[in-house]
Amino acid sequence: MTKFFFVIKYLRIGALAMKEILITFPDGSTKSYPQGTTYETISKDYPGKYAYVAAKVDNVIFSLDDKVENDSNVSLTGLTLPF
Repeated sequence: MTKFFFVIKYLRIGALAMKEILITFPDGSTKSYPQGTTYETISKDYPGKYAYVAAKVDNVIFSLDDKVENDSNVSLTGLTLPF
């Protein structure tokens, strides 16, 4: 029983400790995400409907698979497809 209680307590503390980060988009809008969110997840809230291929964060290029750990200015680079 003690071991079970420890696990539950540990999981609750870990869940409460998750930090929120603030992402600022080029148009000046902001949105909060849990720390460790991927740029791919952020791209779903990004203005425009393009096939995004990379994230530009504070003038550094990142893959959409990378995770954001701190408050950042984010813009996404995408492909415009003729339809």
